[in-house]
Amino acid sequence: MADALAADGDDSVENVVLVRARKKLCRRQIDKSLTLERFRKRISDLSDSALRAYIPDGCWMTTYDVWDSHTDRPLGDLAENNAFVLMEIARERGINVRGVATEHKSNGMLISKPYGDNESPTRLYVGRNNTFNNLKAHEILSIQPIDKVYLPTPAPDTHASETAGSEDD
Repeated sequence: MADALAADGDDSVENVVLVRARKKLCRRQIDKSLTLERFRKRISDLSDSALRAYIPDGCWMTTYDVWDSHTDRPLGDLAENNAFVLMEIARERGINVRGVATEHKSNGMLISKPYGDNESPTRLYVGRNNTFNNLKAHEILSIQPIDKVYLPTPAPDTHASETAGSEDD
């Protein structure tokens, strides 16, 4: 059949497919410092009794954002984490939080265990959802969508679309 069309010399426009340029998608970036400020304000607004109800006394707060165990807030980028903010607020209110620990495991064992083998302390997961290990974000103590602040998205590159249509003949 292709030979028949070629023999006829039919150059109809029926077979032309218009291709549209796809809009480039970009993921929104979170402003970490403003997000943590909003998180701090939301947690600080909780009453002492409510905070005590959510945070058991003597617990370790765990997250996948750290790779070690910390009893004090570290310096630098590592400290920009909701677990450290939460530990700081809890300690200010007199709640005994032992520290922040990792949830990372190797061969089924925690890679950093700050307590002895005979000890079984309470671990409170305050990180994001992790479906691989079936861990859910805490409904109050994890960062919620209301806490998130996004960086402004860059304006689309209009220069590329202006030059694409202007060809010299």
